[in-house]
Amino acid sequence: MLTRKNNMKTKLLTICLLLSTTLSGFSFGADFTDLDLKIGGINLGDDLSQHLSSGTIQRGVKKTENWDLHLREPKKFKLIQVYGNKKINQKYKKVSFLFLKTQEKLIIHSIDYHKKNYSKMSFCKRDLDKLSNNLSKKFPDAVKEGPDSGKISRNRGDYYRYVFFDKNNNELSIQCSDWSKEIERKWGPEKTLNFDVNTLEARKWLENTK
Repeated sequence: MLTRKNNMKTKLLTICLLLSTTLSGFSFGADFTDLDLKIGGINLGDDLSQHLSSGTIQRGVKKTENWDLHLREPKKFKLIQVYGNKKINQKYKKVSFLFLKTQEKLIIHSIDYHKKNYSKMSFCKRDLDKLSNNLSKKFPDAVKEGPDSGKISRNRGDYYRYVFFDKNNNELSIQCSDWSKEIERKWGPEKTLNFDVNTLEARKWLENTK
């Protein structure tokens, strides 16, 4: 009787070991490096030089060369804002990329675009809440934070946002921005719904302000 019980225990242990070995070969959780962003199939980790010419990239970087002087480590990443590209701008007027040169490749670490403009902040918040619920269903394993509200950096207005983190701590952020009077005088009286996705490295860099 004892021998039979020992045999059963041995079989159960063997099955558990086989299962743990098999499951360890799979990766579970959300992954924000493979999203359908409607910007020509571009995602985090892609080589930007495969989507834009070197001339276009150089001209774009020159236009934004001093934007990051408020950060503690300016010039680490390069920023380009893309307009009028037949593939990238099919749905969104402006798409921004942060990239880092790595072994002759221009690796994308951040993607940002405005999804929609609003006349009232309450309308933007309503749509943002719906979008957050949809993302929670699409990425049930993602860590979700929010809604959160506060001041946009450098006193440029107020925000209302949700943030999601995937298994590698890449960040997906959706935000309503109520811009300051100074920004509105420059760009018009609009409230915007922003979407951006960042690698962990880019997020830490952006948060490290002076």
